[in-house]
Amino acid sequence: MPTHLFGWGSASDGQLGPVSADTVATPRVLPALPSAPNAYTAGLWTSLIVSHNGAAVHNTSSNALLPGTAIPPLESSLPSVTSVAVGRDFIVVLTATGNVFTLGSGAYGQLGLGSAVVHLHNPALIKKLVWVRIIAVCAAEFHWLALDALGRVFACGANSSGQLGLGHTSAVNEPTHITALFPHPIVAISTGDVHSAVLSATGTVLCFGSNKHGQLGVPLLRIRVSSALPLAVSAPQQVVMSDDSGQLPRDQMHTFTDIACGSCHTVAVRSDGVIACWGMGDSGQLGTRSARDVYEPAVIDPHTRIVSISAGERHSAALSTEGDLYVWGEGTQGQIGDGNLVDKYVPVKLPPPKPPREEMEIDSAPYRYISVCCGGYHTLALASNDDPTVKDARAVYDTRIPRCVVDSMVHARAGISRFGTASVLLRTFVRRDKKPLENGKVDYLAAENAHLRYAKMFGEEGKHVLAHAATRIRHDAQIAFGIVRESEDSSILAGTARDELSHITQRHLFHKDDDYFRQSVANSYECGYLFFLALMNPVYTEERHVPDLSELAAVLLRCEENAREAFLEMLSYCDEQVLVSRIIRPLQAVLNIELKGYRRITRNAIYATKALALCYHAVYRMSKRLGIRGLAIPRREFYNETVSDMVDLGEDYERWCANHNHLDNIGQNGIMSNGEHTFSESSSIKLFDLPPLPVAGQHDGPFSFCSYSFLLTEAAKFRILELESQMTMSKESMRSVLSFGALSMPVGPWGRISHMRVPEGEMGHLRYLVLYVRRENIVSDAFVQIAELVKRHPRELHKPLRVKFQGEEGVDEGGLRKEFYQVLLEHILSPKYGMFQFIEETNCHWFRKDFLESEHSWTLIGIMFGLAAFNSILLNVQFAPVVYRKLAVAFRNNLLSMRLTKEVQMEQIEYKADLQDVCETFPQIGNSLRQLRNYEGDDVEEVFDLHFEVSYAGLFSDMVTVELKENGANIAVTNENREEFIDLYVEYLINGSISTAFINFAAGFSLMMNGPCLPMFTADELETLVCGEEKLDFAAMRNTARYEGYDEKSTTVINLWQVLDEYDLELKKLFLVFVTGSDRAPIGGLGNLKIVVQRAGSDTNRLPTSYTCFNTLLLPEYSSRAKLRDRLSTAIRNSKGFGLM
Repeated sequence: MPTHLFGWGSASDGQLGPVSADTVATPRVLPALPSAPNAYTAGLWTSLIVSHNGAAVHNTSSNALLPGTAIPPLESSLPSVTSVAVGRDFIVVLTATGNVFTLGSGAYGQLGLGSAVVHLHNPALIKKLVWVRIIAVCAAEFHWLALDALGRVFACGANSSGQLGLGHTSAVNEPTHITALFPHPIVAISTGDVHSAVLSATGTVLCFGSNKHGQLGVPLLRIRVSSALPLAVSAPQQVVMSDDSGQLPRDQMHTFTDIACGSCHTVAVRSDGVIACWGMGDSGQLGTRSARDVYEPAVIDPHTRIVSISAGERHSAALSTEGDLYVWGEGTQGQIGDGNLVDKYVPVKLPPPKPPREEMEIDSAPYRYISVCCGGYHTLALASNDDPTVKDARAVYDTRIPRCVVDSMVHARAGISRFGTASVLLRTFVRRDKKPLENGKVDYLAAENAHLRYAKMFGEEGKHVLAHAATRIRHDAQIAFGIVRESEDSSILAGTARDELSHITQRHLFHKDDDYFRQSVANSYECGYLFFLALMNPVYTEERHVPDLSELAAVLLRCEENAREAFLEMLSYCDEQVLVSRIIRPLQAVLNIELKGYRRITRNAIYATKALALCYHAVYRMSKRLGIRGLAIPRREFYNETVSDMVDLGEDYERWCANHNHLDNIGQNGIMSNGEHTFSESSSIKLFDLPPLPVAGQHDGPFSFCSYSFLLTEAAKFRILELESQMTMSKESMRSVLSFGALSMPVGPWGRISHMRVPEGEMGHLRYLVLYVRRENIVSDAFVQIAELVKRHPRELHKPLRVKFQGEEGVDEGGLRKEFYQVLLEHILSPKYGMFQFIEETNCHWFRKDFLESEHSWTLIGIMFGLAAFNSILLNVQFAPVVYRKLAVAFRNNLLSMRLTKEVQMEQIEYKADLQDVCETFPQIGNSLRQLRNYEGDDVEEVFDLHFEVSYAGLFSDMVTVELKENGANIAVTNENREEFIDLYVEYLINGSISTAFINFAAGFSLMMNGPCLPMFTADELETLVCGEEKLDFAAMRNTARYEGYDEKSTTVINLWQVLDEYDLELKKLFLVFVTGSDRAPIGGLGNLKIVVQRAGSDTNRLPTSYTCFNTLLLPEYSSRAKLRDRLSTAIRNSKGFGLM
C-alpha cells in the first residue's frame, strides 16, 4: 500500500531530515524511508522513525540510526521496537516484548536507572519494569510516563510541579507506579513540559502537574499553581453540532476518547467527535479564536467527527474519520502546513498531501492522512492513497486492557489478572457512555455471572484463584489509599483515616474549597464502582473468607463524597436478592464472627457496621425510587441478633449519650454538628432510623451501636428505651425526695389541688407520680392533675406512675395503672368526647378536624399517651399507620426538644403525604382520587364535576366546605390541573385538616418521651411501642412460662394450655388482659412476657385470679379440664374491676 510519512515546519535542526531550507511551510515526504514506518514521533528538535519491522530507529536530526538498532541484514542489539518517545535530551524506547530502554541525559533521573547513571550513549534496559508488560510510552522535557497492559501508569524524571502525579514534587530516578490513579483503567498517556494527562477506559481525563496556564483543566482560583495528584477533568456536555447528532439520552453523557499534551496546553477528543482544549492560548493553540488562557475545557466544533488528536509546543492537530487533517496554533515556523507562516486561532483544514514526484506521473487515488504527531515546531503525519484506514484513537485504546471474558480463559491462572485487577474489572463491567450515577452504569449482574461461571468452570482451583484475586484487589486498594506501602504484604493500620490518606490527598495543596481536594483517588466515581464490583466475588459469602470482607470495608469507608455516592447509587439499583446475599449477609456474618469470637467490639466489627450503614442508606434510596412504603428489603435482614443480645446495651447507650448529643448530631437537615452533611435528602422521609452516613476521616468519638440502631431488634430498642426511662425515673424520684418540703403535691380531685406537706409516714409517695381518679370522672380527674403538674412541676411527670381509684382498695403494682388506661381510652376515643373519629373501613381512629375540647386537650392527650409509653404500658388503640409516620418525622426533626411554652411550627414536623397514605387511611376517598388520576379521557371537568374544595360532615352533622386554594370553589378540576388537585387534597386530609390537633398531640407526647432514644424507632416500631405486637404467639408464651407449685408436666398445666389452644382469638385476648392487663404482646412477642402460673390451692369452685403487675395467674388445681375451662372463662369475661392487683 503506498504510504508515506510527511513533515512540515521547522527543519533547522534536521527535524525533517536532510533538507536545505530552515522552514518547510507545506507537507513534504521525508526522504530515505524505503517503506512505511512502524512508528514515529516528533520531539522538540528531532524526529524518530521506526522502520516497518521495528529493527531500526532513524534519528532525523543526526541522520543516523539510534544506537542498538540496525537495518537488516545487520542484527540489532535491541529487540523489535514498537514505539519511541523523545524528551528534550533523552529517548525512551519500547520493544515488542514490553520492555523499556532509555538513553541520553539523566540529570533529573529521567533515564530511570537510579541516581548513579546520568548519561548513556547506548540504550539500557529499565530493569524495574521487566515484571510488567509496557504497551505505551510518552516523554516531554525531562520526564516520561509508561503504560502497562493492565492500565497502570509508571512515572520517572523531573517533578518540580508534581508532573509525575506521585503526591510530591521531588524528582524520581526510577519508574514509580502512580498509585493515585487507582482504580482508573488507563488506556492513553501524554506529557507536556511540566504537566501530564491520562485517559481512562471509562472516558475520564486526569491531569497533574503545573496549572499555571490552566493546562490541568481546573480553575486557577480553586487550586494553587500545580497539583501533584491527578485531578479529573469534567467533559463539557453542551451540544455544538448543527443537527441533532449531538443530542444524548437523559441517562448518557459525553466523555473523552483521546488526549494529548502540548507544552502548556491540553487537547482532547469528546465522544461525539468534538474537540476540547484548555491551557495556554497565546498562539491560538486552543482554537478558540482568542489568545487567552482557558482554565476549563472549551469546545471546538470543526463540523466533522474527530478521531485522534496531537499537540506540540504551541500548536495542535486533529484527524477526522475521513482522513482530513486540521491544524491550528503557532505557525511562524510553518508548522500549520497551509503555506503561511502566521498563527491560526481556529482549526485550518489542510488539503490532501501531494505524492512524491515519481508517483505524480501515475494516475493514482488522492492521499489521505491516517495519523499525525506534533513536535516542538514541526508536524509529522502518515498518509496513504490506498483505501486508507484512519487511526481511530478510541478503537486503538479499546484493545489495550484485556476484558474479563471467562470463555477466553484457557487456564485458571488467567483469573488472577482478570478478576484481581481493578482496571480490568472497570474496563469490562462499567459503561463509558452512562452518566456516573445512572442505573446500568455498572453491569453487576454480568460481573456476578462471570465470577460464578469461572468458579464452575475451574472448580476448586477456580475458587482458590478467586480468593487470591479478592486479596489482590484489597491489597491494591490499601496501597492506593495509603493504608499499606507498596512493598508491604499485609495490612498495617495506623493513625486516623485522614492520616492514612495523607500522602495521596494532600489538603495543603488546595485552597479552602474541598471540591478539588476530593478529586483524588479517594473521591473518584471509579472507586465506588470498583468496591461494588469487588463485592460480586462469591468468596466473601464463604465462612472462611468472611473476615476478609472487613479489610475491604476498611478501605471503602475511607472514600470521599463522589466515590461514596457512586457506591450508594449502584447499590440502590442492585437486585434485592443480590444485595442481600452478596453484601448484607456477609457483612452481618463479619459482625457475628467478631462479636462472638472476641466478645468485644473490634475494629473489624466497626467497619462491618459502618458498611452496613451504607447498605441501609442504599436500600432507603431504592425504596424511595420504587415508591415502596417502608424498606424494599425486609427489615429483618438488617436486624442483628448478636448485637441485640450480646452487646451490653446499657453501656452502649451511656457511651452514645456521652459522645453524641442526639439533637446536635442529627439535625433537621441531616447535618453533623461539625457542619458536614450526612444525608442530603429531604427531612420529610418515610424511613426514620437512617444512621449517620459514614464520612471519611471524620472523628465521631467512641463507637456505639446506638448510632446504628437499624441493627437492633425491636426488643433491643425497647430495652434501651426502658433503661432510658428508668434512669430518668430514678433521677426524678431522687430529686423529689431530696427537695421534700418545698414541693406542691396534688392530693386528688375529690379534694382540691393544694399545697401541703406529705405526712412523715408517706414519704414513699414522693418517689412516684400518683394520680387519684374516680372511675365515673376519670378523664377530667387525670387531666386536672396533669395540667397542674405541667404548669408547676413538669419534671414530676417523669417519676414512676401509680394510680389510686377513689373508694377502692389495693396498691398499684402495675395492674391498676393498666386498668386506668383501659378505662381512660374508652372515654377519650368515644365519639361523645368529640376528639377522635372512628373509620370503619380501616378499623382505626383519626383526629377530628373539628373537636369539642380546647386545643390544650390535645396536648394533655399526647402527654397521657407519652406517659403510658414512658411507663411501658401498652394501650389498646388502633391509629391509622400514617399517624406513627408523622410522629416519627416529628421526633427526628427536633420536636422532642421543644417546650410546650414554645410555639411549634408546622414545617418542623412536616410530613410529605402521598396518595398511598389516603388510600391506607380513607380507602373510599383514595380510590376516588386514583380514578381521577387514571382517567384517560379529556373531559375530566364534565365527568367528575369537581372544584378545588373539600366538604365533610361537621361535628353536628352540618356540611363544612374548605377551599384547597384561594378561590378554589370557583376553580374547576380539569385534565391540566387534576394532579395539583390531588396533591392539595392529599395534603389537606393527612396534614392540613388535623394540623392543630396533631401538633399539640405530638408536643404532649414528646414532653414525656424527650430522651435521645426515641428517634431510633421506625414508624412501625413506634406503633409496637405504644400498642404492642398484634401477632399473638401462644406457643412462644408457653415456652417461656414459669411455674410455682406446678411443673410443665402437671395435669392442670397441660389442661390450661389445651384450653387456651381451643379458645378463639377473642377469648385469647381476654385471657391476656386478665393476666397481663393488655390484649397485645410486648415488643419481641409473647415470649417476652414470661408469665407465671402459680398453684392457688386444691380443687375448688373459686375463680382463678391474677397479679397483672407480675403477669401471674393464680390457678387452683381443678379436678378436670372442663371445670378449668368453665372457671377460667368466667373469670376472664368478668375481669374489669375485679381480681386485678
